[in-house]
Amino acid sequence: MIQDIAPHKLNNQYGQKKAPDAGSRFLYYDGRKVLVRKGIGGNENQIAYPTYEELKKCMPKDVAEDTEYTYLFAVDDKSYYLGKKENVDILSEQMGYEWIDHQEFRCVSPKYEAFAGITGWQLARWYQDHKFCGRCGNVMKPDHVERMMQCPKCGLMEFPKICPAVIIGVIDGDRILMSKYAGREYKKYALLAGFTEIGETLEETVSREVMEEVGLKVKNITYSNFPHQ
Repeated sequence: MIQDIAPHKLNNQYGQKKAPDAGSRFLYYDGRKVLVRKGIGGNENQIAYPTYEELKKCMPKDVAEDTEYTYLFAVDDKSYYLGKKENVDILSEQMGYEWIDHQEFRCVSPKYEAFAGITGWQLARWYQDHKFCGRCGNVMKPDHVERMMQCPKCGLMEFPKICPAVIIGVIDGDRILMSKYAGREYKKYALLAGFTEIGETLEETVSREVMEEVGLKVKNITYSNFPHQ
């Protein structure tokens, strides 16, 4: 799994005021695409992200020092920040960075950098989707104590949320059911999967998702532990 990055460790404590140092990484996103430099150390699959030291070379000194940055998390002692798109052109033209689809994180290295890239993408989407209050429409403001967006007008608080989901291996003797999703960019075969809805158990999610996806009733629902690759 992409979160298995041992011996590296995610440090997810919120630190909005944490200032970047020279080696801090900056993560840039454009839809499903992520800005990286490939071919590090002669390995085509090895990636790197722009650093604060590189970023300062692209910006006037007073701008670089006065800009407020969105801190995301750290992996070990390396801090990661959300990059601003106005710096992308210079990073691409002068320092060899390019956009890749986040699906490539399945096969790039080092693994902890792939994990950082996809985790940052999830947080970037959360920030993008919570610019405005869903209750009154006012502009949301970041909190100074915890990772939370709050409406200064009505007080609505929004936190990043995770959505429980199931991955389902439907077995019939020595056969397993595989599917291809219509209209998706991912064209390979996949197991059935789906999100748990309000009020459901995970087992009920399995039954509903299989019926919705392929019209089959299932029984003998059990949990399986697959060995890590």
